[in-house]
Amino acid sequence: MEVLQTIHTRRSVRNYKSCSVSQNQIDQILGAAISAPSGKNRMPLKFRVIIDKTTIEWLAEKTMYSRWLSTAPLCIAIVLDKKTSYDYIKDVQSCGAVMQNILLATHGLGLGSCWIGEILGYQEEVMQFLNIARDDYELMGLVAIGYAEDSSVPRLRRRIDDFLI
Repeated sequence: MEVLQTIHTRRSVRNYKSCSVSQNQIDQILGAAISAPSGKNRMPLKFRVIIDKTTIEWLAEKTMYSRWLSTAPLCIAIVLDKKTSYDYIKDVQSCGAVMQNILLATHGLGLGSCWIGEILGYQEEVMQFLNIARDDYELMGLVAIGYAEDSSVPRLRRRIDDFLI
């Protein structure tokens, strides 16, 4: 898929088929993720790849999206590695770039995904449940991934002029 087409046709997917995502696809997604830019190329982040259905259902219950998040066969948690972080704002932005690469890679591979930031309100519980040291890492977000149950309707976007100052 051509890059601009990938960007313009990507949609947040909120219903997934029960098919699993292959290890090869997971590797390609993570490879795209770590190709994102970061300040000084430090990549101060880690991933937790989650395929266990019970864990995904537990995470889903921590969000307002439990109805559909629980259908995802794969979730990737992105965490900021505080030990290698050199500039908090730049490093948070790097994590955002990583998440965008994940979203674009999944779409390019014929998968659907949705970025979930709303779970951050439960960070303490999530980090403890995932056995990730809160002193060393900070949850930046979660991406649900899987094959789309149905095709999402394209959203109308505002005009470019609306964003210019």
